[in-house]
Amino acid sequence: MLVEDFGGEVPTQLNELIKLPGVGRKTANILRGNVFGQPAIGVDTHVGRLAQRIGLSTERDPNKIELALTKIVAEINQVKFCQLIQLHGRLTCTSRKPKC
Repeated sequence: MLVEDFGGEVPTQLNELIKLPGVGRKTANILRGNVFGQPAIGVDTHVGRLAQRIGLSTERDPNKIELALTKIVAEINQVKFCQLIQLHGRLTCTSRKPKC
């Protein structure tokens, strides 16, 4: 599909990335942010859990959490925000026995 539809290049836009087999919004946004340097919120389990715990979103649906976070996190900070929240969720504010 990359060769046939995108000339052998990985697309950079969300709507094109999610057309690729196995690529959902989370993966597409993580690629956009970490590979292509675009503002993006990738909602994995850590980002979703912590967004709820610290009161940034009351939603449970990752797409709705993404929408809520894009409204309150400045574009320039979105990638770093996700990276830091993921790290905090893995090391400190874990799902079981959180140390936060």
